[in-house]
Amino acid sequence: MEVTHYLLFTLNERNYGIEAHIVREIVWLPEITGIEEAPDYIIGVINLRERVVPVMSLGRRIGAEAENFKITDRVLVVESDNSITGIVINDIYDVCPIPAKDIENAPDYGRQKGLDNAFITNMARSDEGIIMLLDHTRVFDADFNISFGDIKAGASDVEKSFTDHFPDATSDERDILSTRARTLKLPVSSREAATLNAMAVVNIADEYYGIELKDIREFSKVRSYTPVPCCPSHIVGNINLRGDILTLIDIRQTLNLSTTDSYTGADIVVVAVDDFITGITVDNIHDVAFIDPREINLVPVAVQSDGIEFLKGTVRYENKILAILDIKRILRDGNLVVDENV
Repeated sequence: MEVTHYLLFTLNERNYGIEAHIVREIVWLPEITGIEEAPDYIIGVINLRERVVPVMSLGRRIGAEAENFKITDRVLVVESDNSITGIVINDIYDVCPIPAKDIENAPDYGRQKGLDNAFITNMARSDEGIIMLLDHTRVFDADFNISFGDIKAGASDVEKSFTDHFPDATSDERDILSTRARTLKLPVSSREAATLNAMAVVNIADEYYGIELKDIREFSKVRSYTPVPCCPSHIVGNINLRGDILTLIDIRQTLNLSTTDSYTGADIVVVAVDDFITGITVDNIHDVAFIDPREINLVPVAVQSDGIEFLKGTVRYENKILAILDIKRILRDGNLVVDENV
């Protein structure tokens, strides 16, 4: 069966999908420098590690309403036809394979054959509703009628992007956007980039934890689940994940955190360690961060606290302390596996 992996995201309360292989990174919305000569769907540019990257309004590009910025928005950086472009999105809610049988052609609305310049050519069915699948070869057509290589960062009007897309930004929000922009400018050598640890930042019981991406198979969401009788309390239940039965576990007790009785709507981190695959429920998936291993502080051996043996270390992240989970040890030694012989 032919399957394509898509990154699913929301914008203006609509669900969109884009082929995952063209996504290079996801960053928090920074300050954007407006430019005068670009098409109206190009908001401006950002300086991404000394590379000027155009940022697009997807709404304007596909003929929908233009979106206003929020401080929680992201920029999805993609590479298509050897061109790097960013689009502003509201949130990411899944990365998953979509089989060809679940994909249908989008209505043509009377467009003539051979003259179809639609940006959404397919749609997919999902538990979230209808997902509009973007044709990246058209959305990110390199012909922007402007040479971005000739644009000098800082030579244009920053205020223009605020006025047009974030008119209600507070002074604190502007400071945050400016700080993000300065951080994105910092160059990273190829050697340093190769040694960074990619981690999903998740929130569990108001605490922030990091899970290394190498242990993660995909992300999903609890829409409904079937409780399993006579199982320990950390076994949430089973879900049907595209035809496969996946057991959900709650690691709150293992980490000595407050428990919850409500899981519907929670996010799922599907982890694969050795031959064991399971879904870990979390309150939300906050971010994907790249951590310098030199900044990770090991947990002192002398410290004795419930759950601390399941941490690889801690690191500062956005003025918070991020605890890095040892997923392999949690699954092996955290008393999470049910003995079927009992």
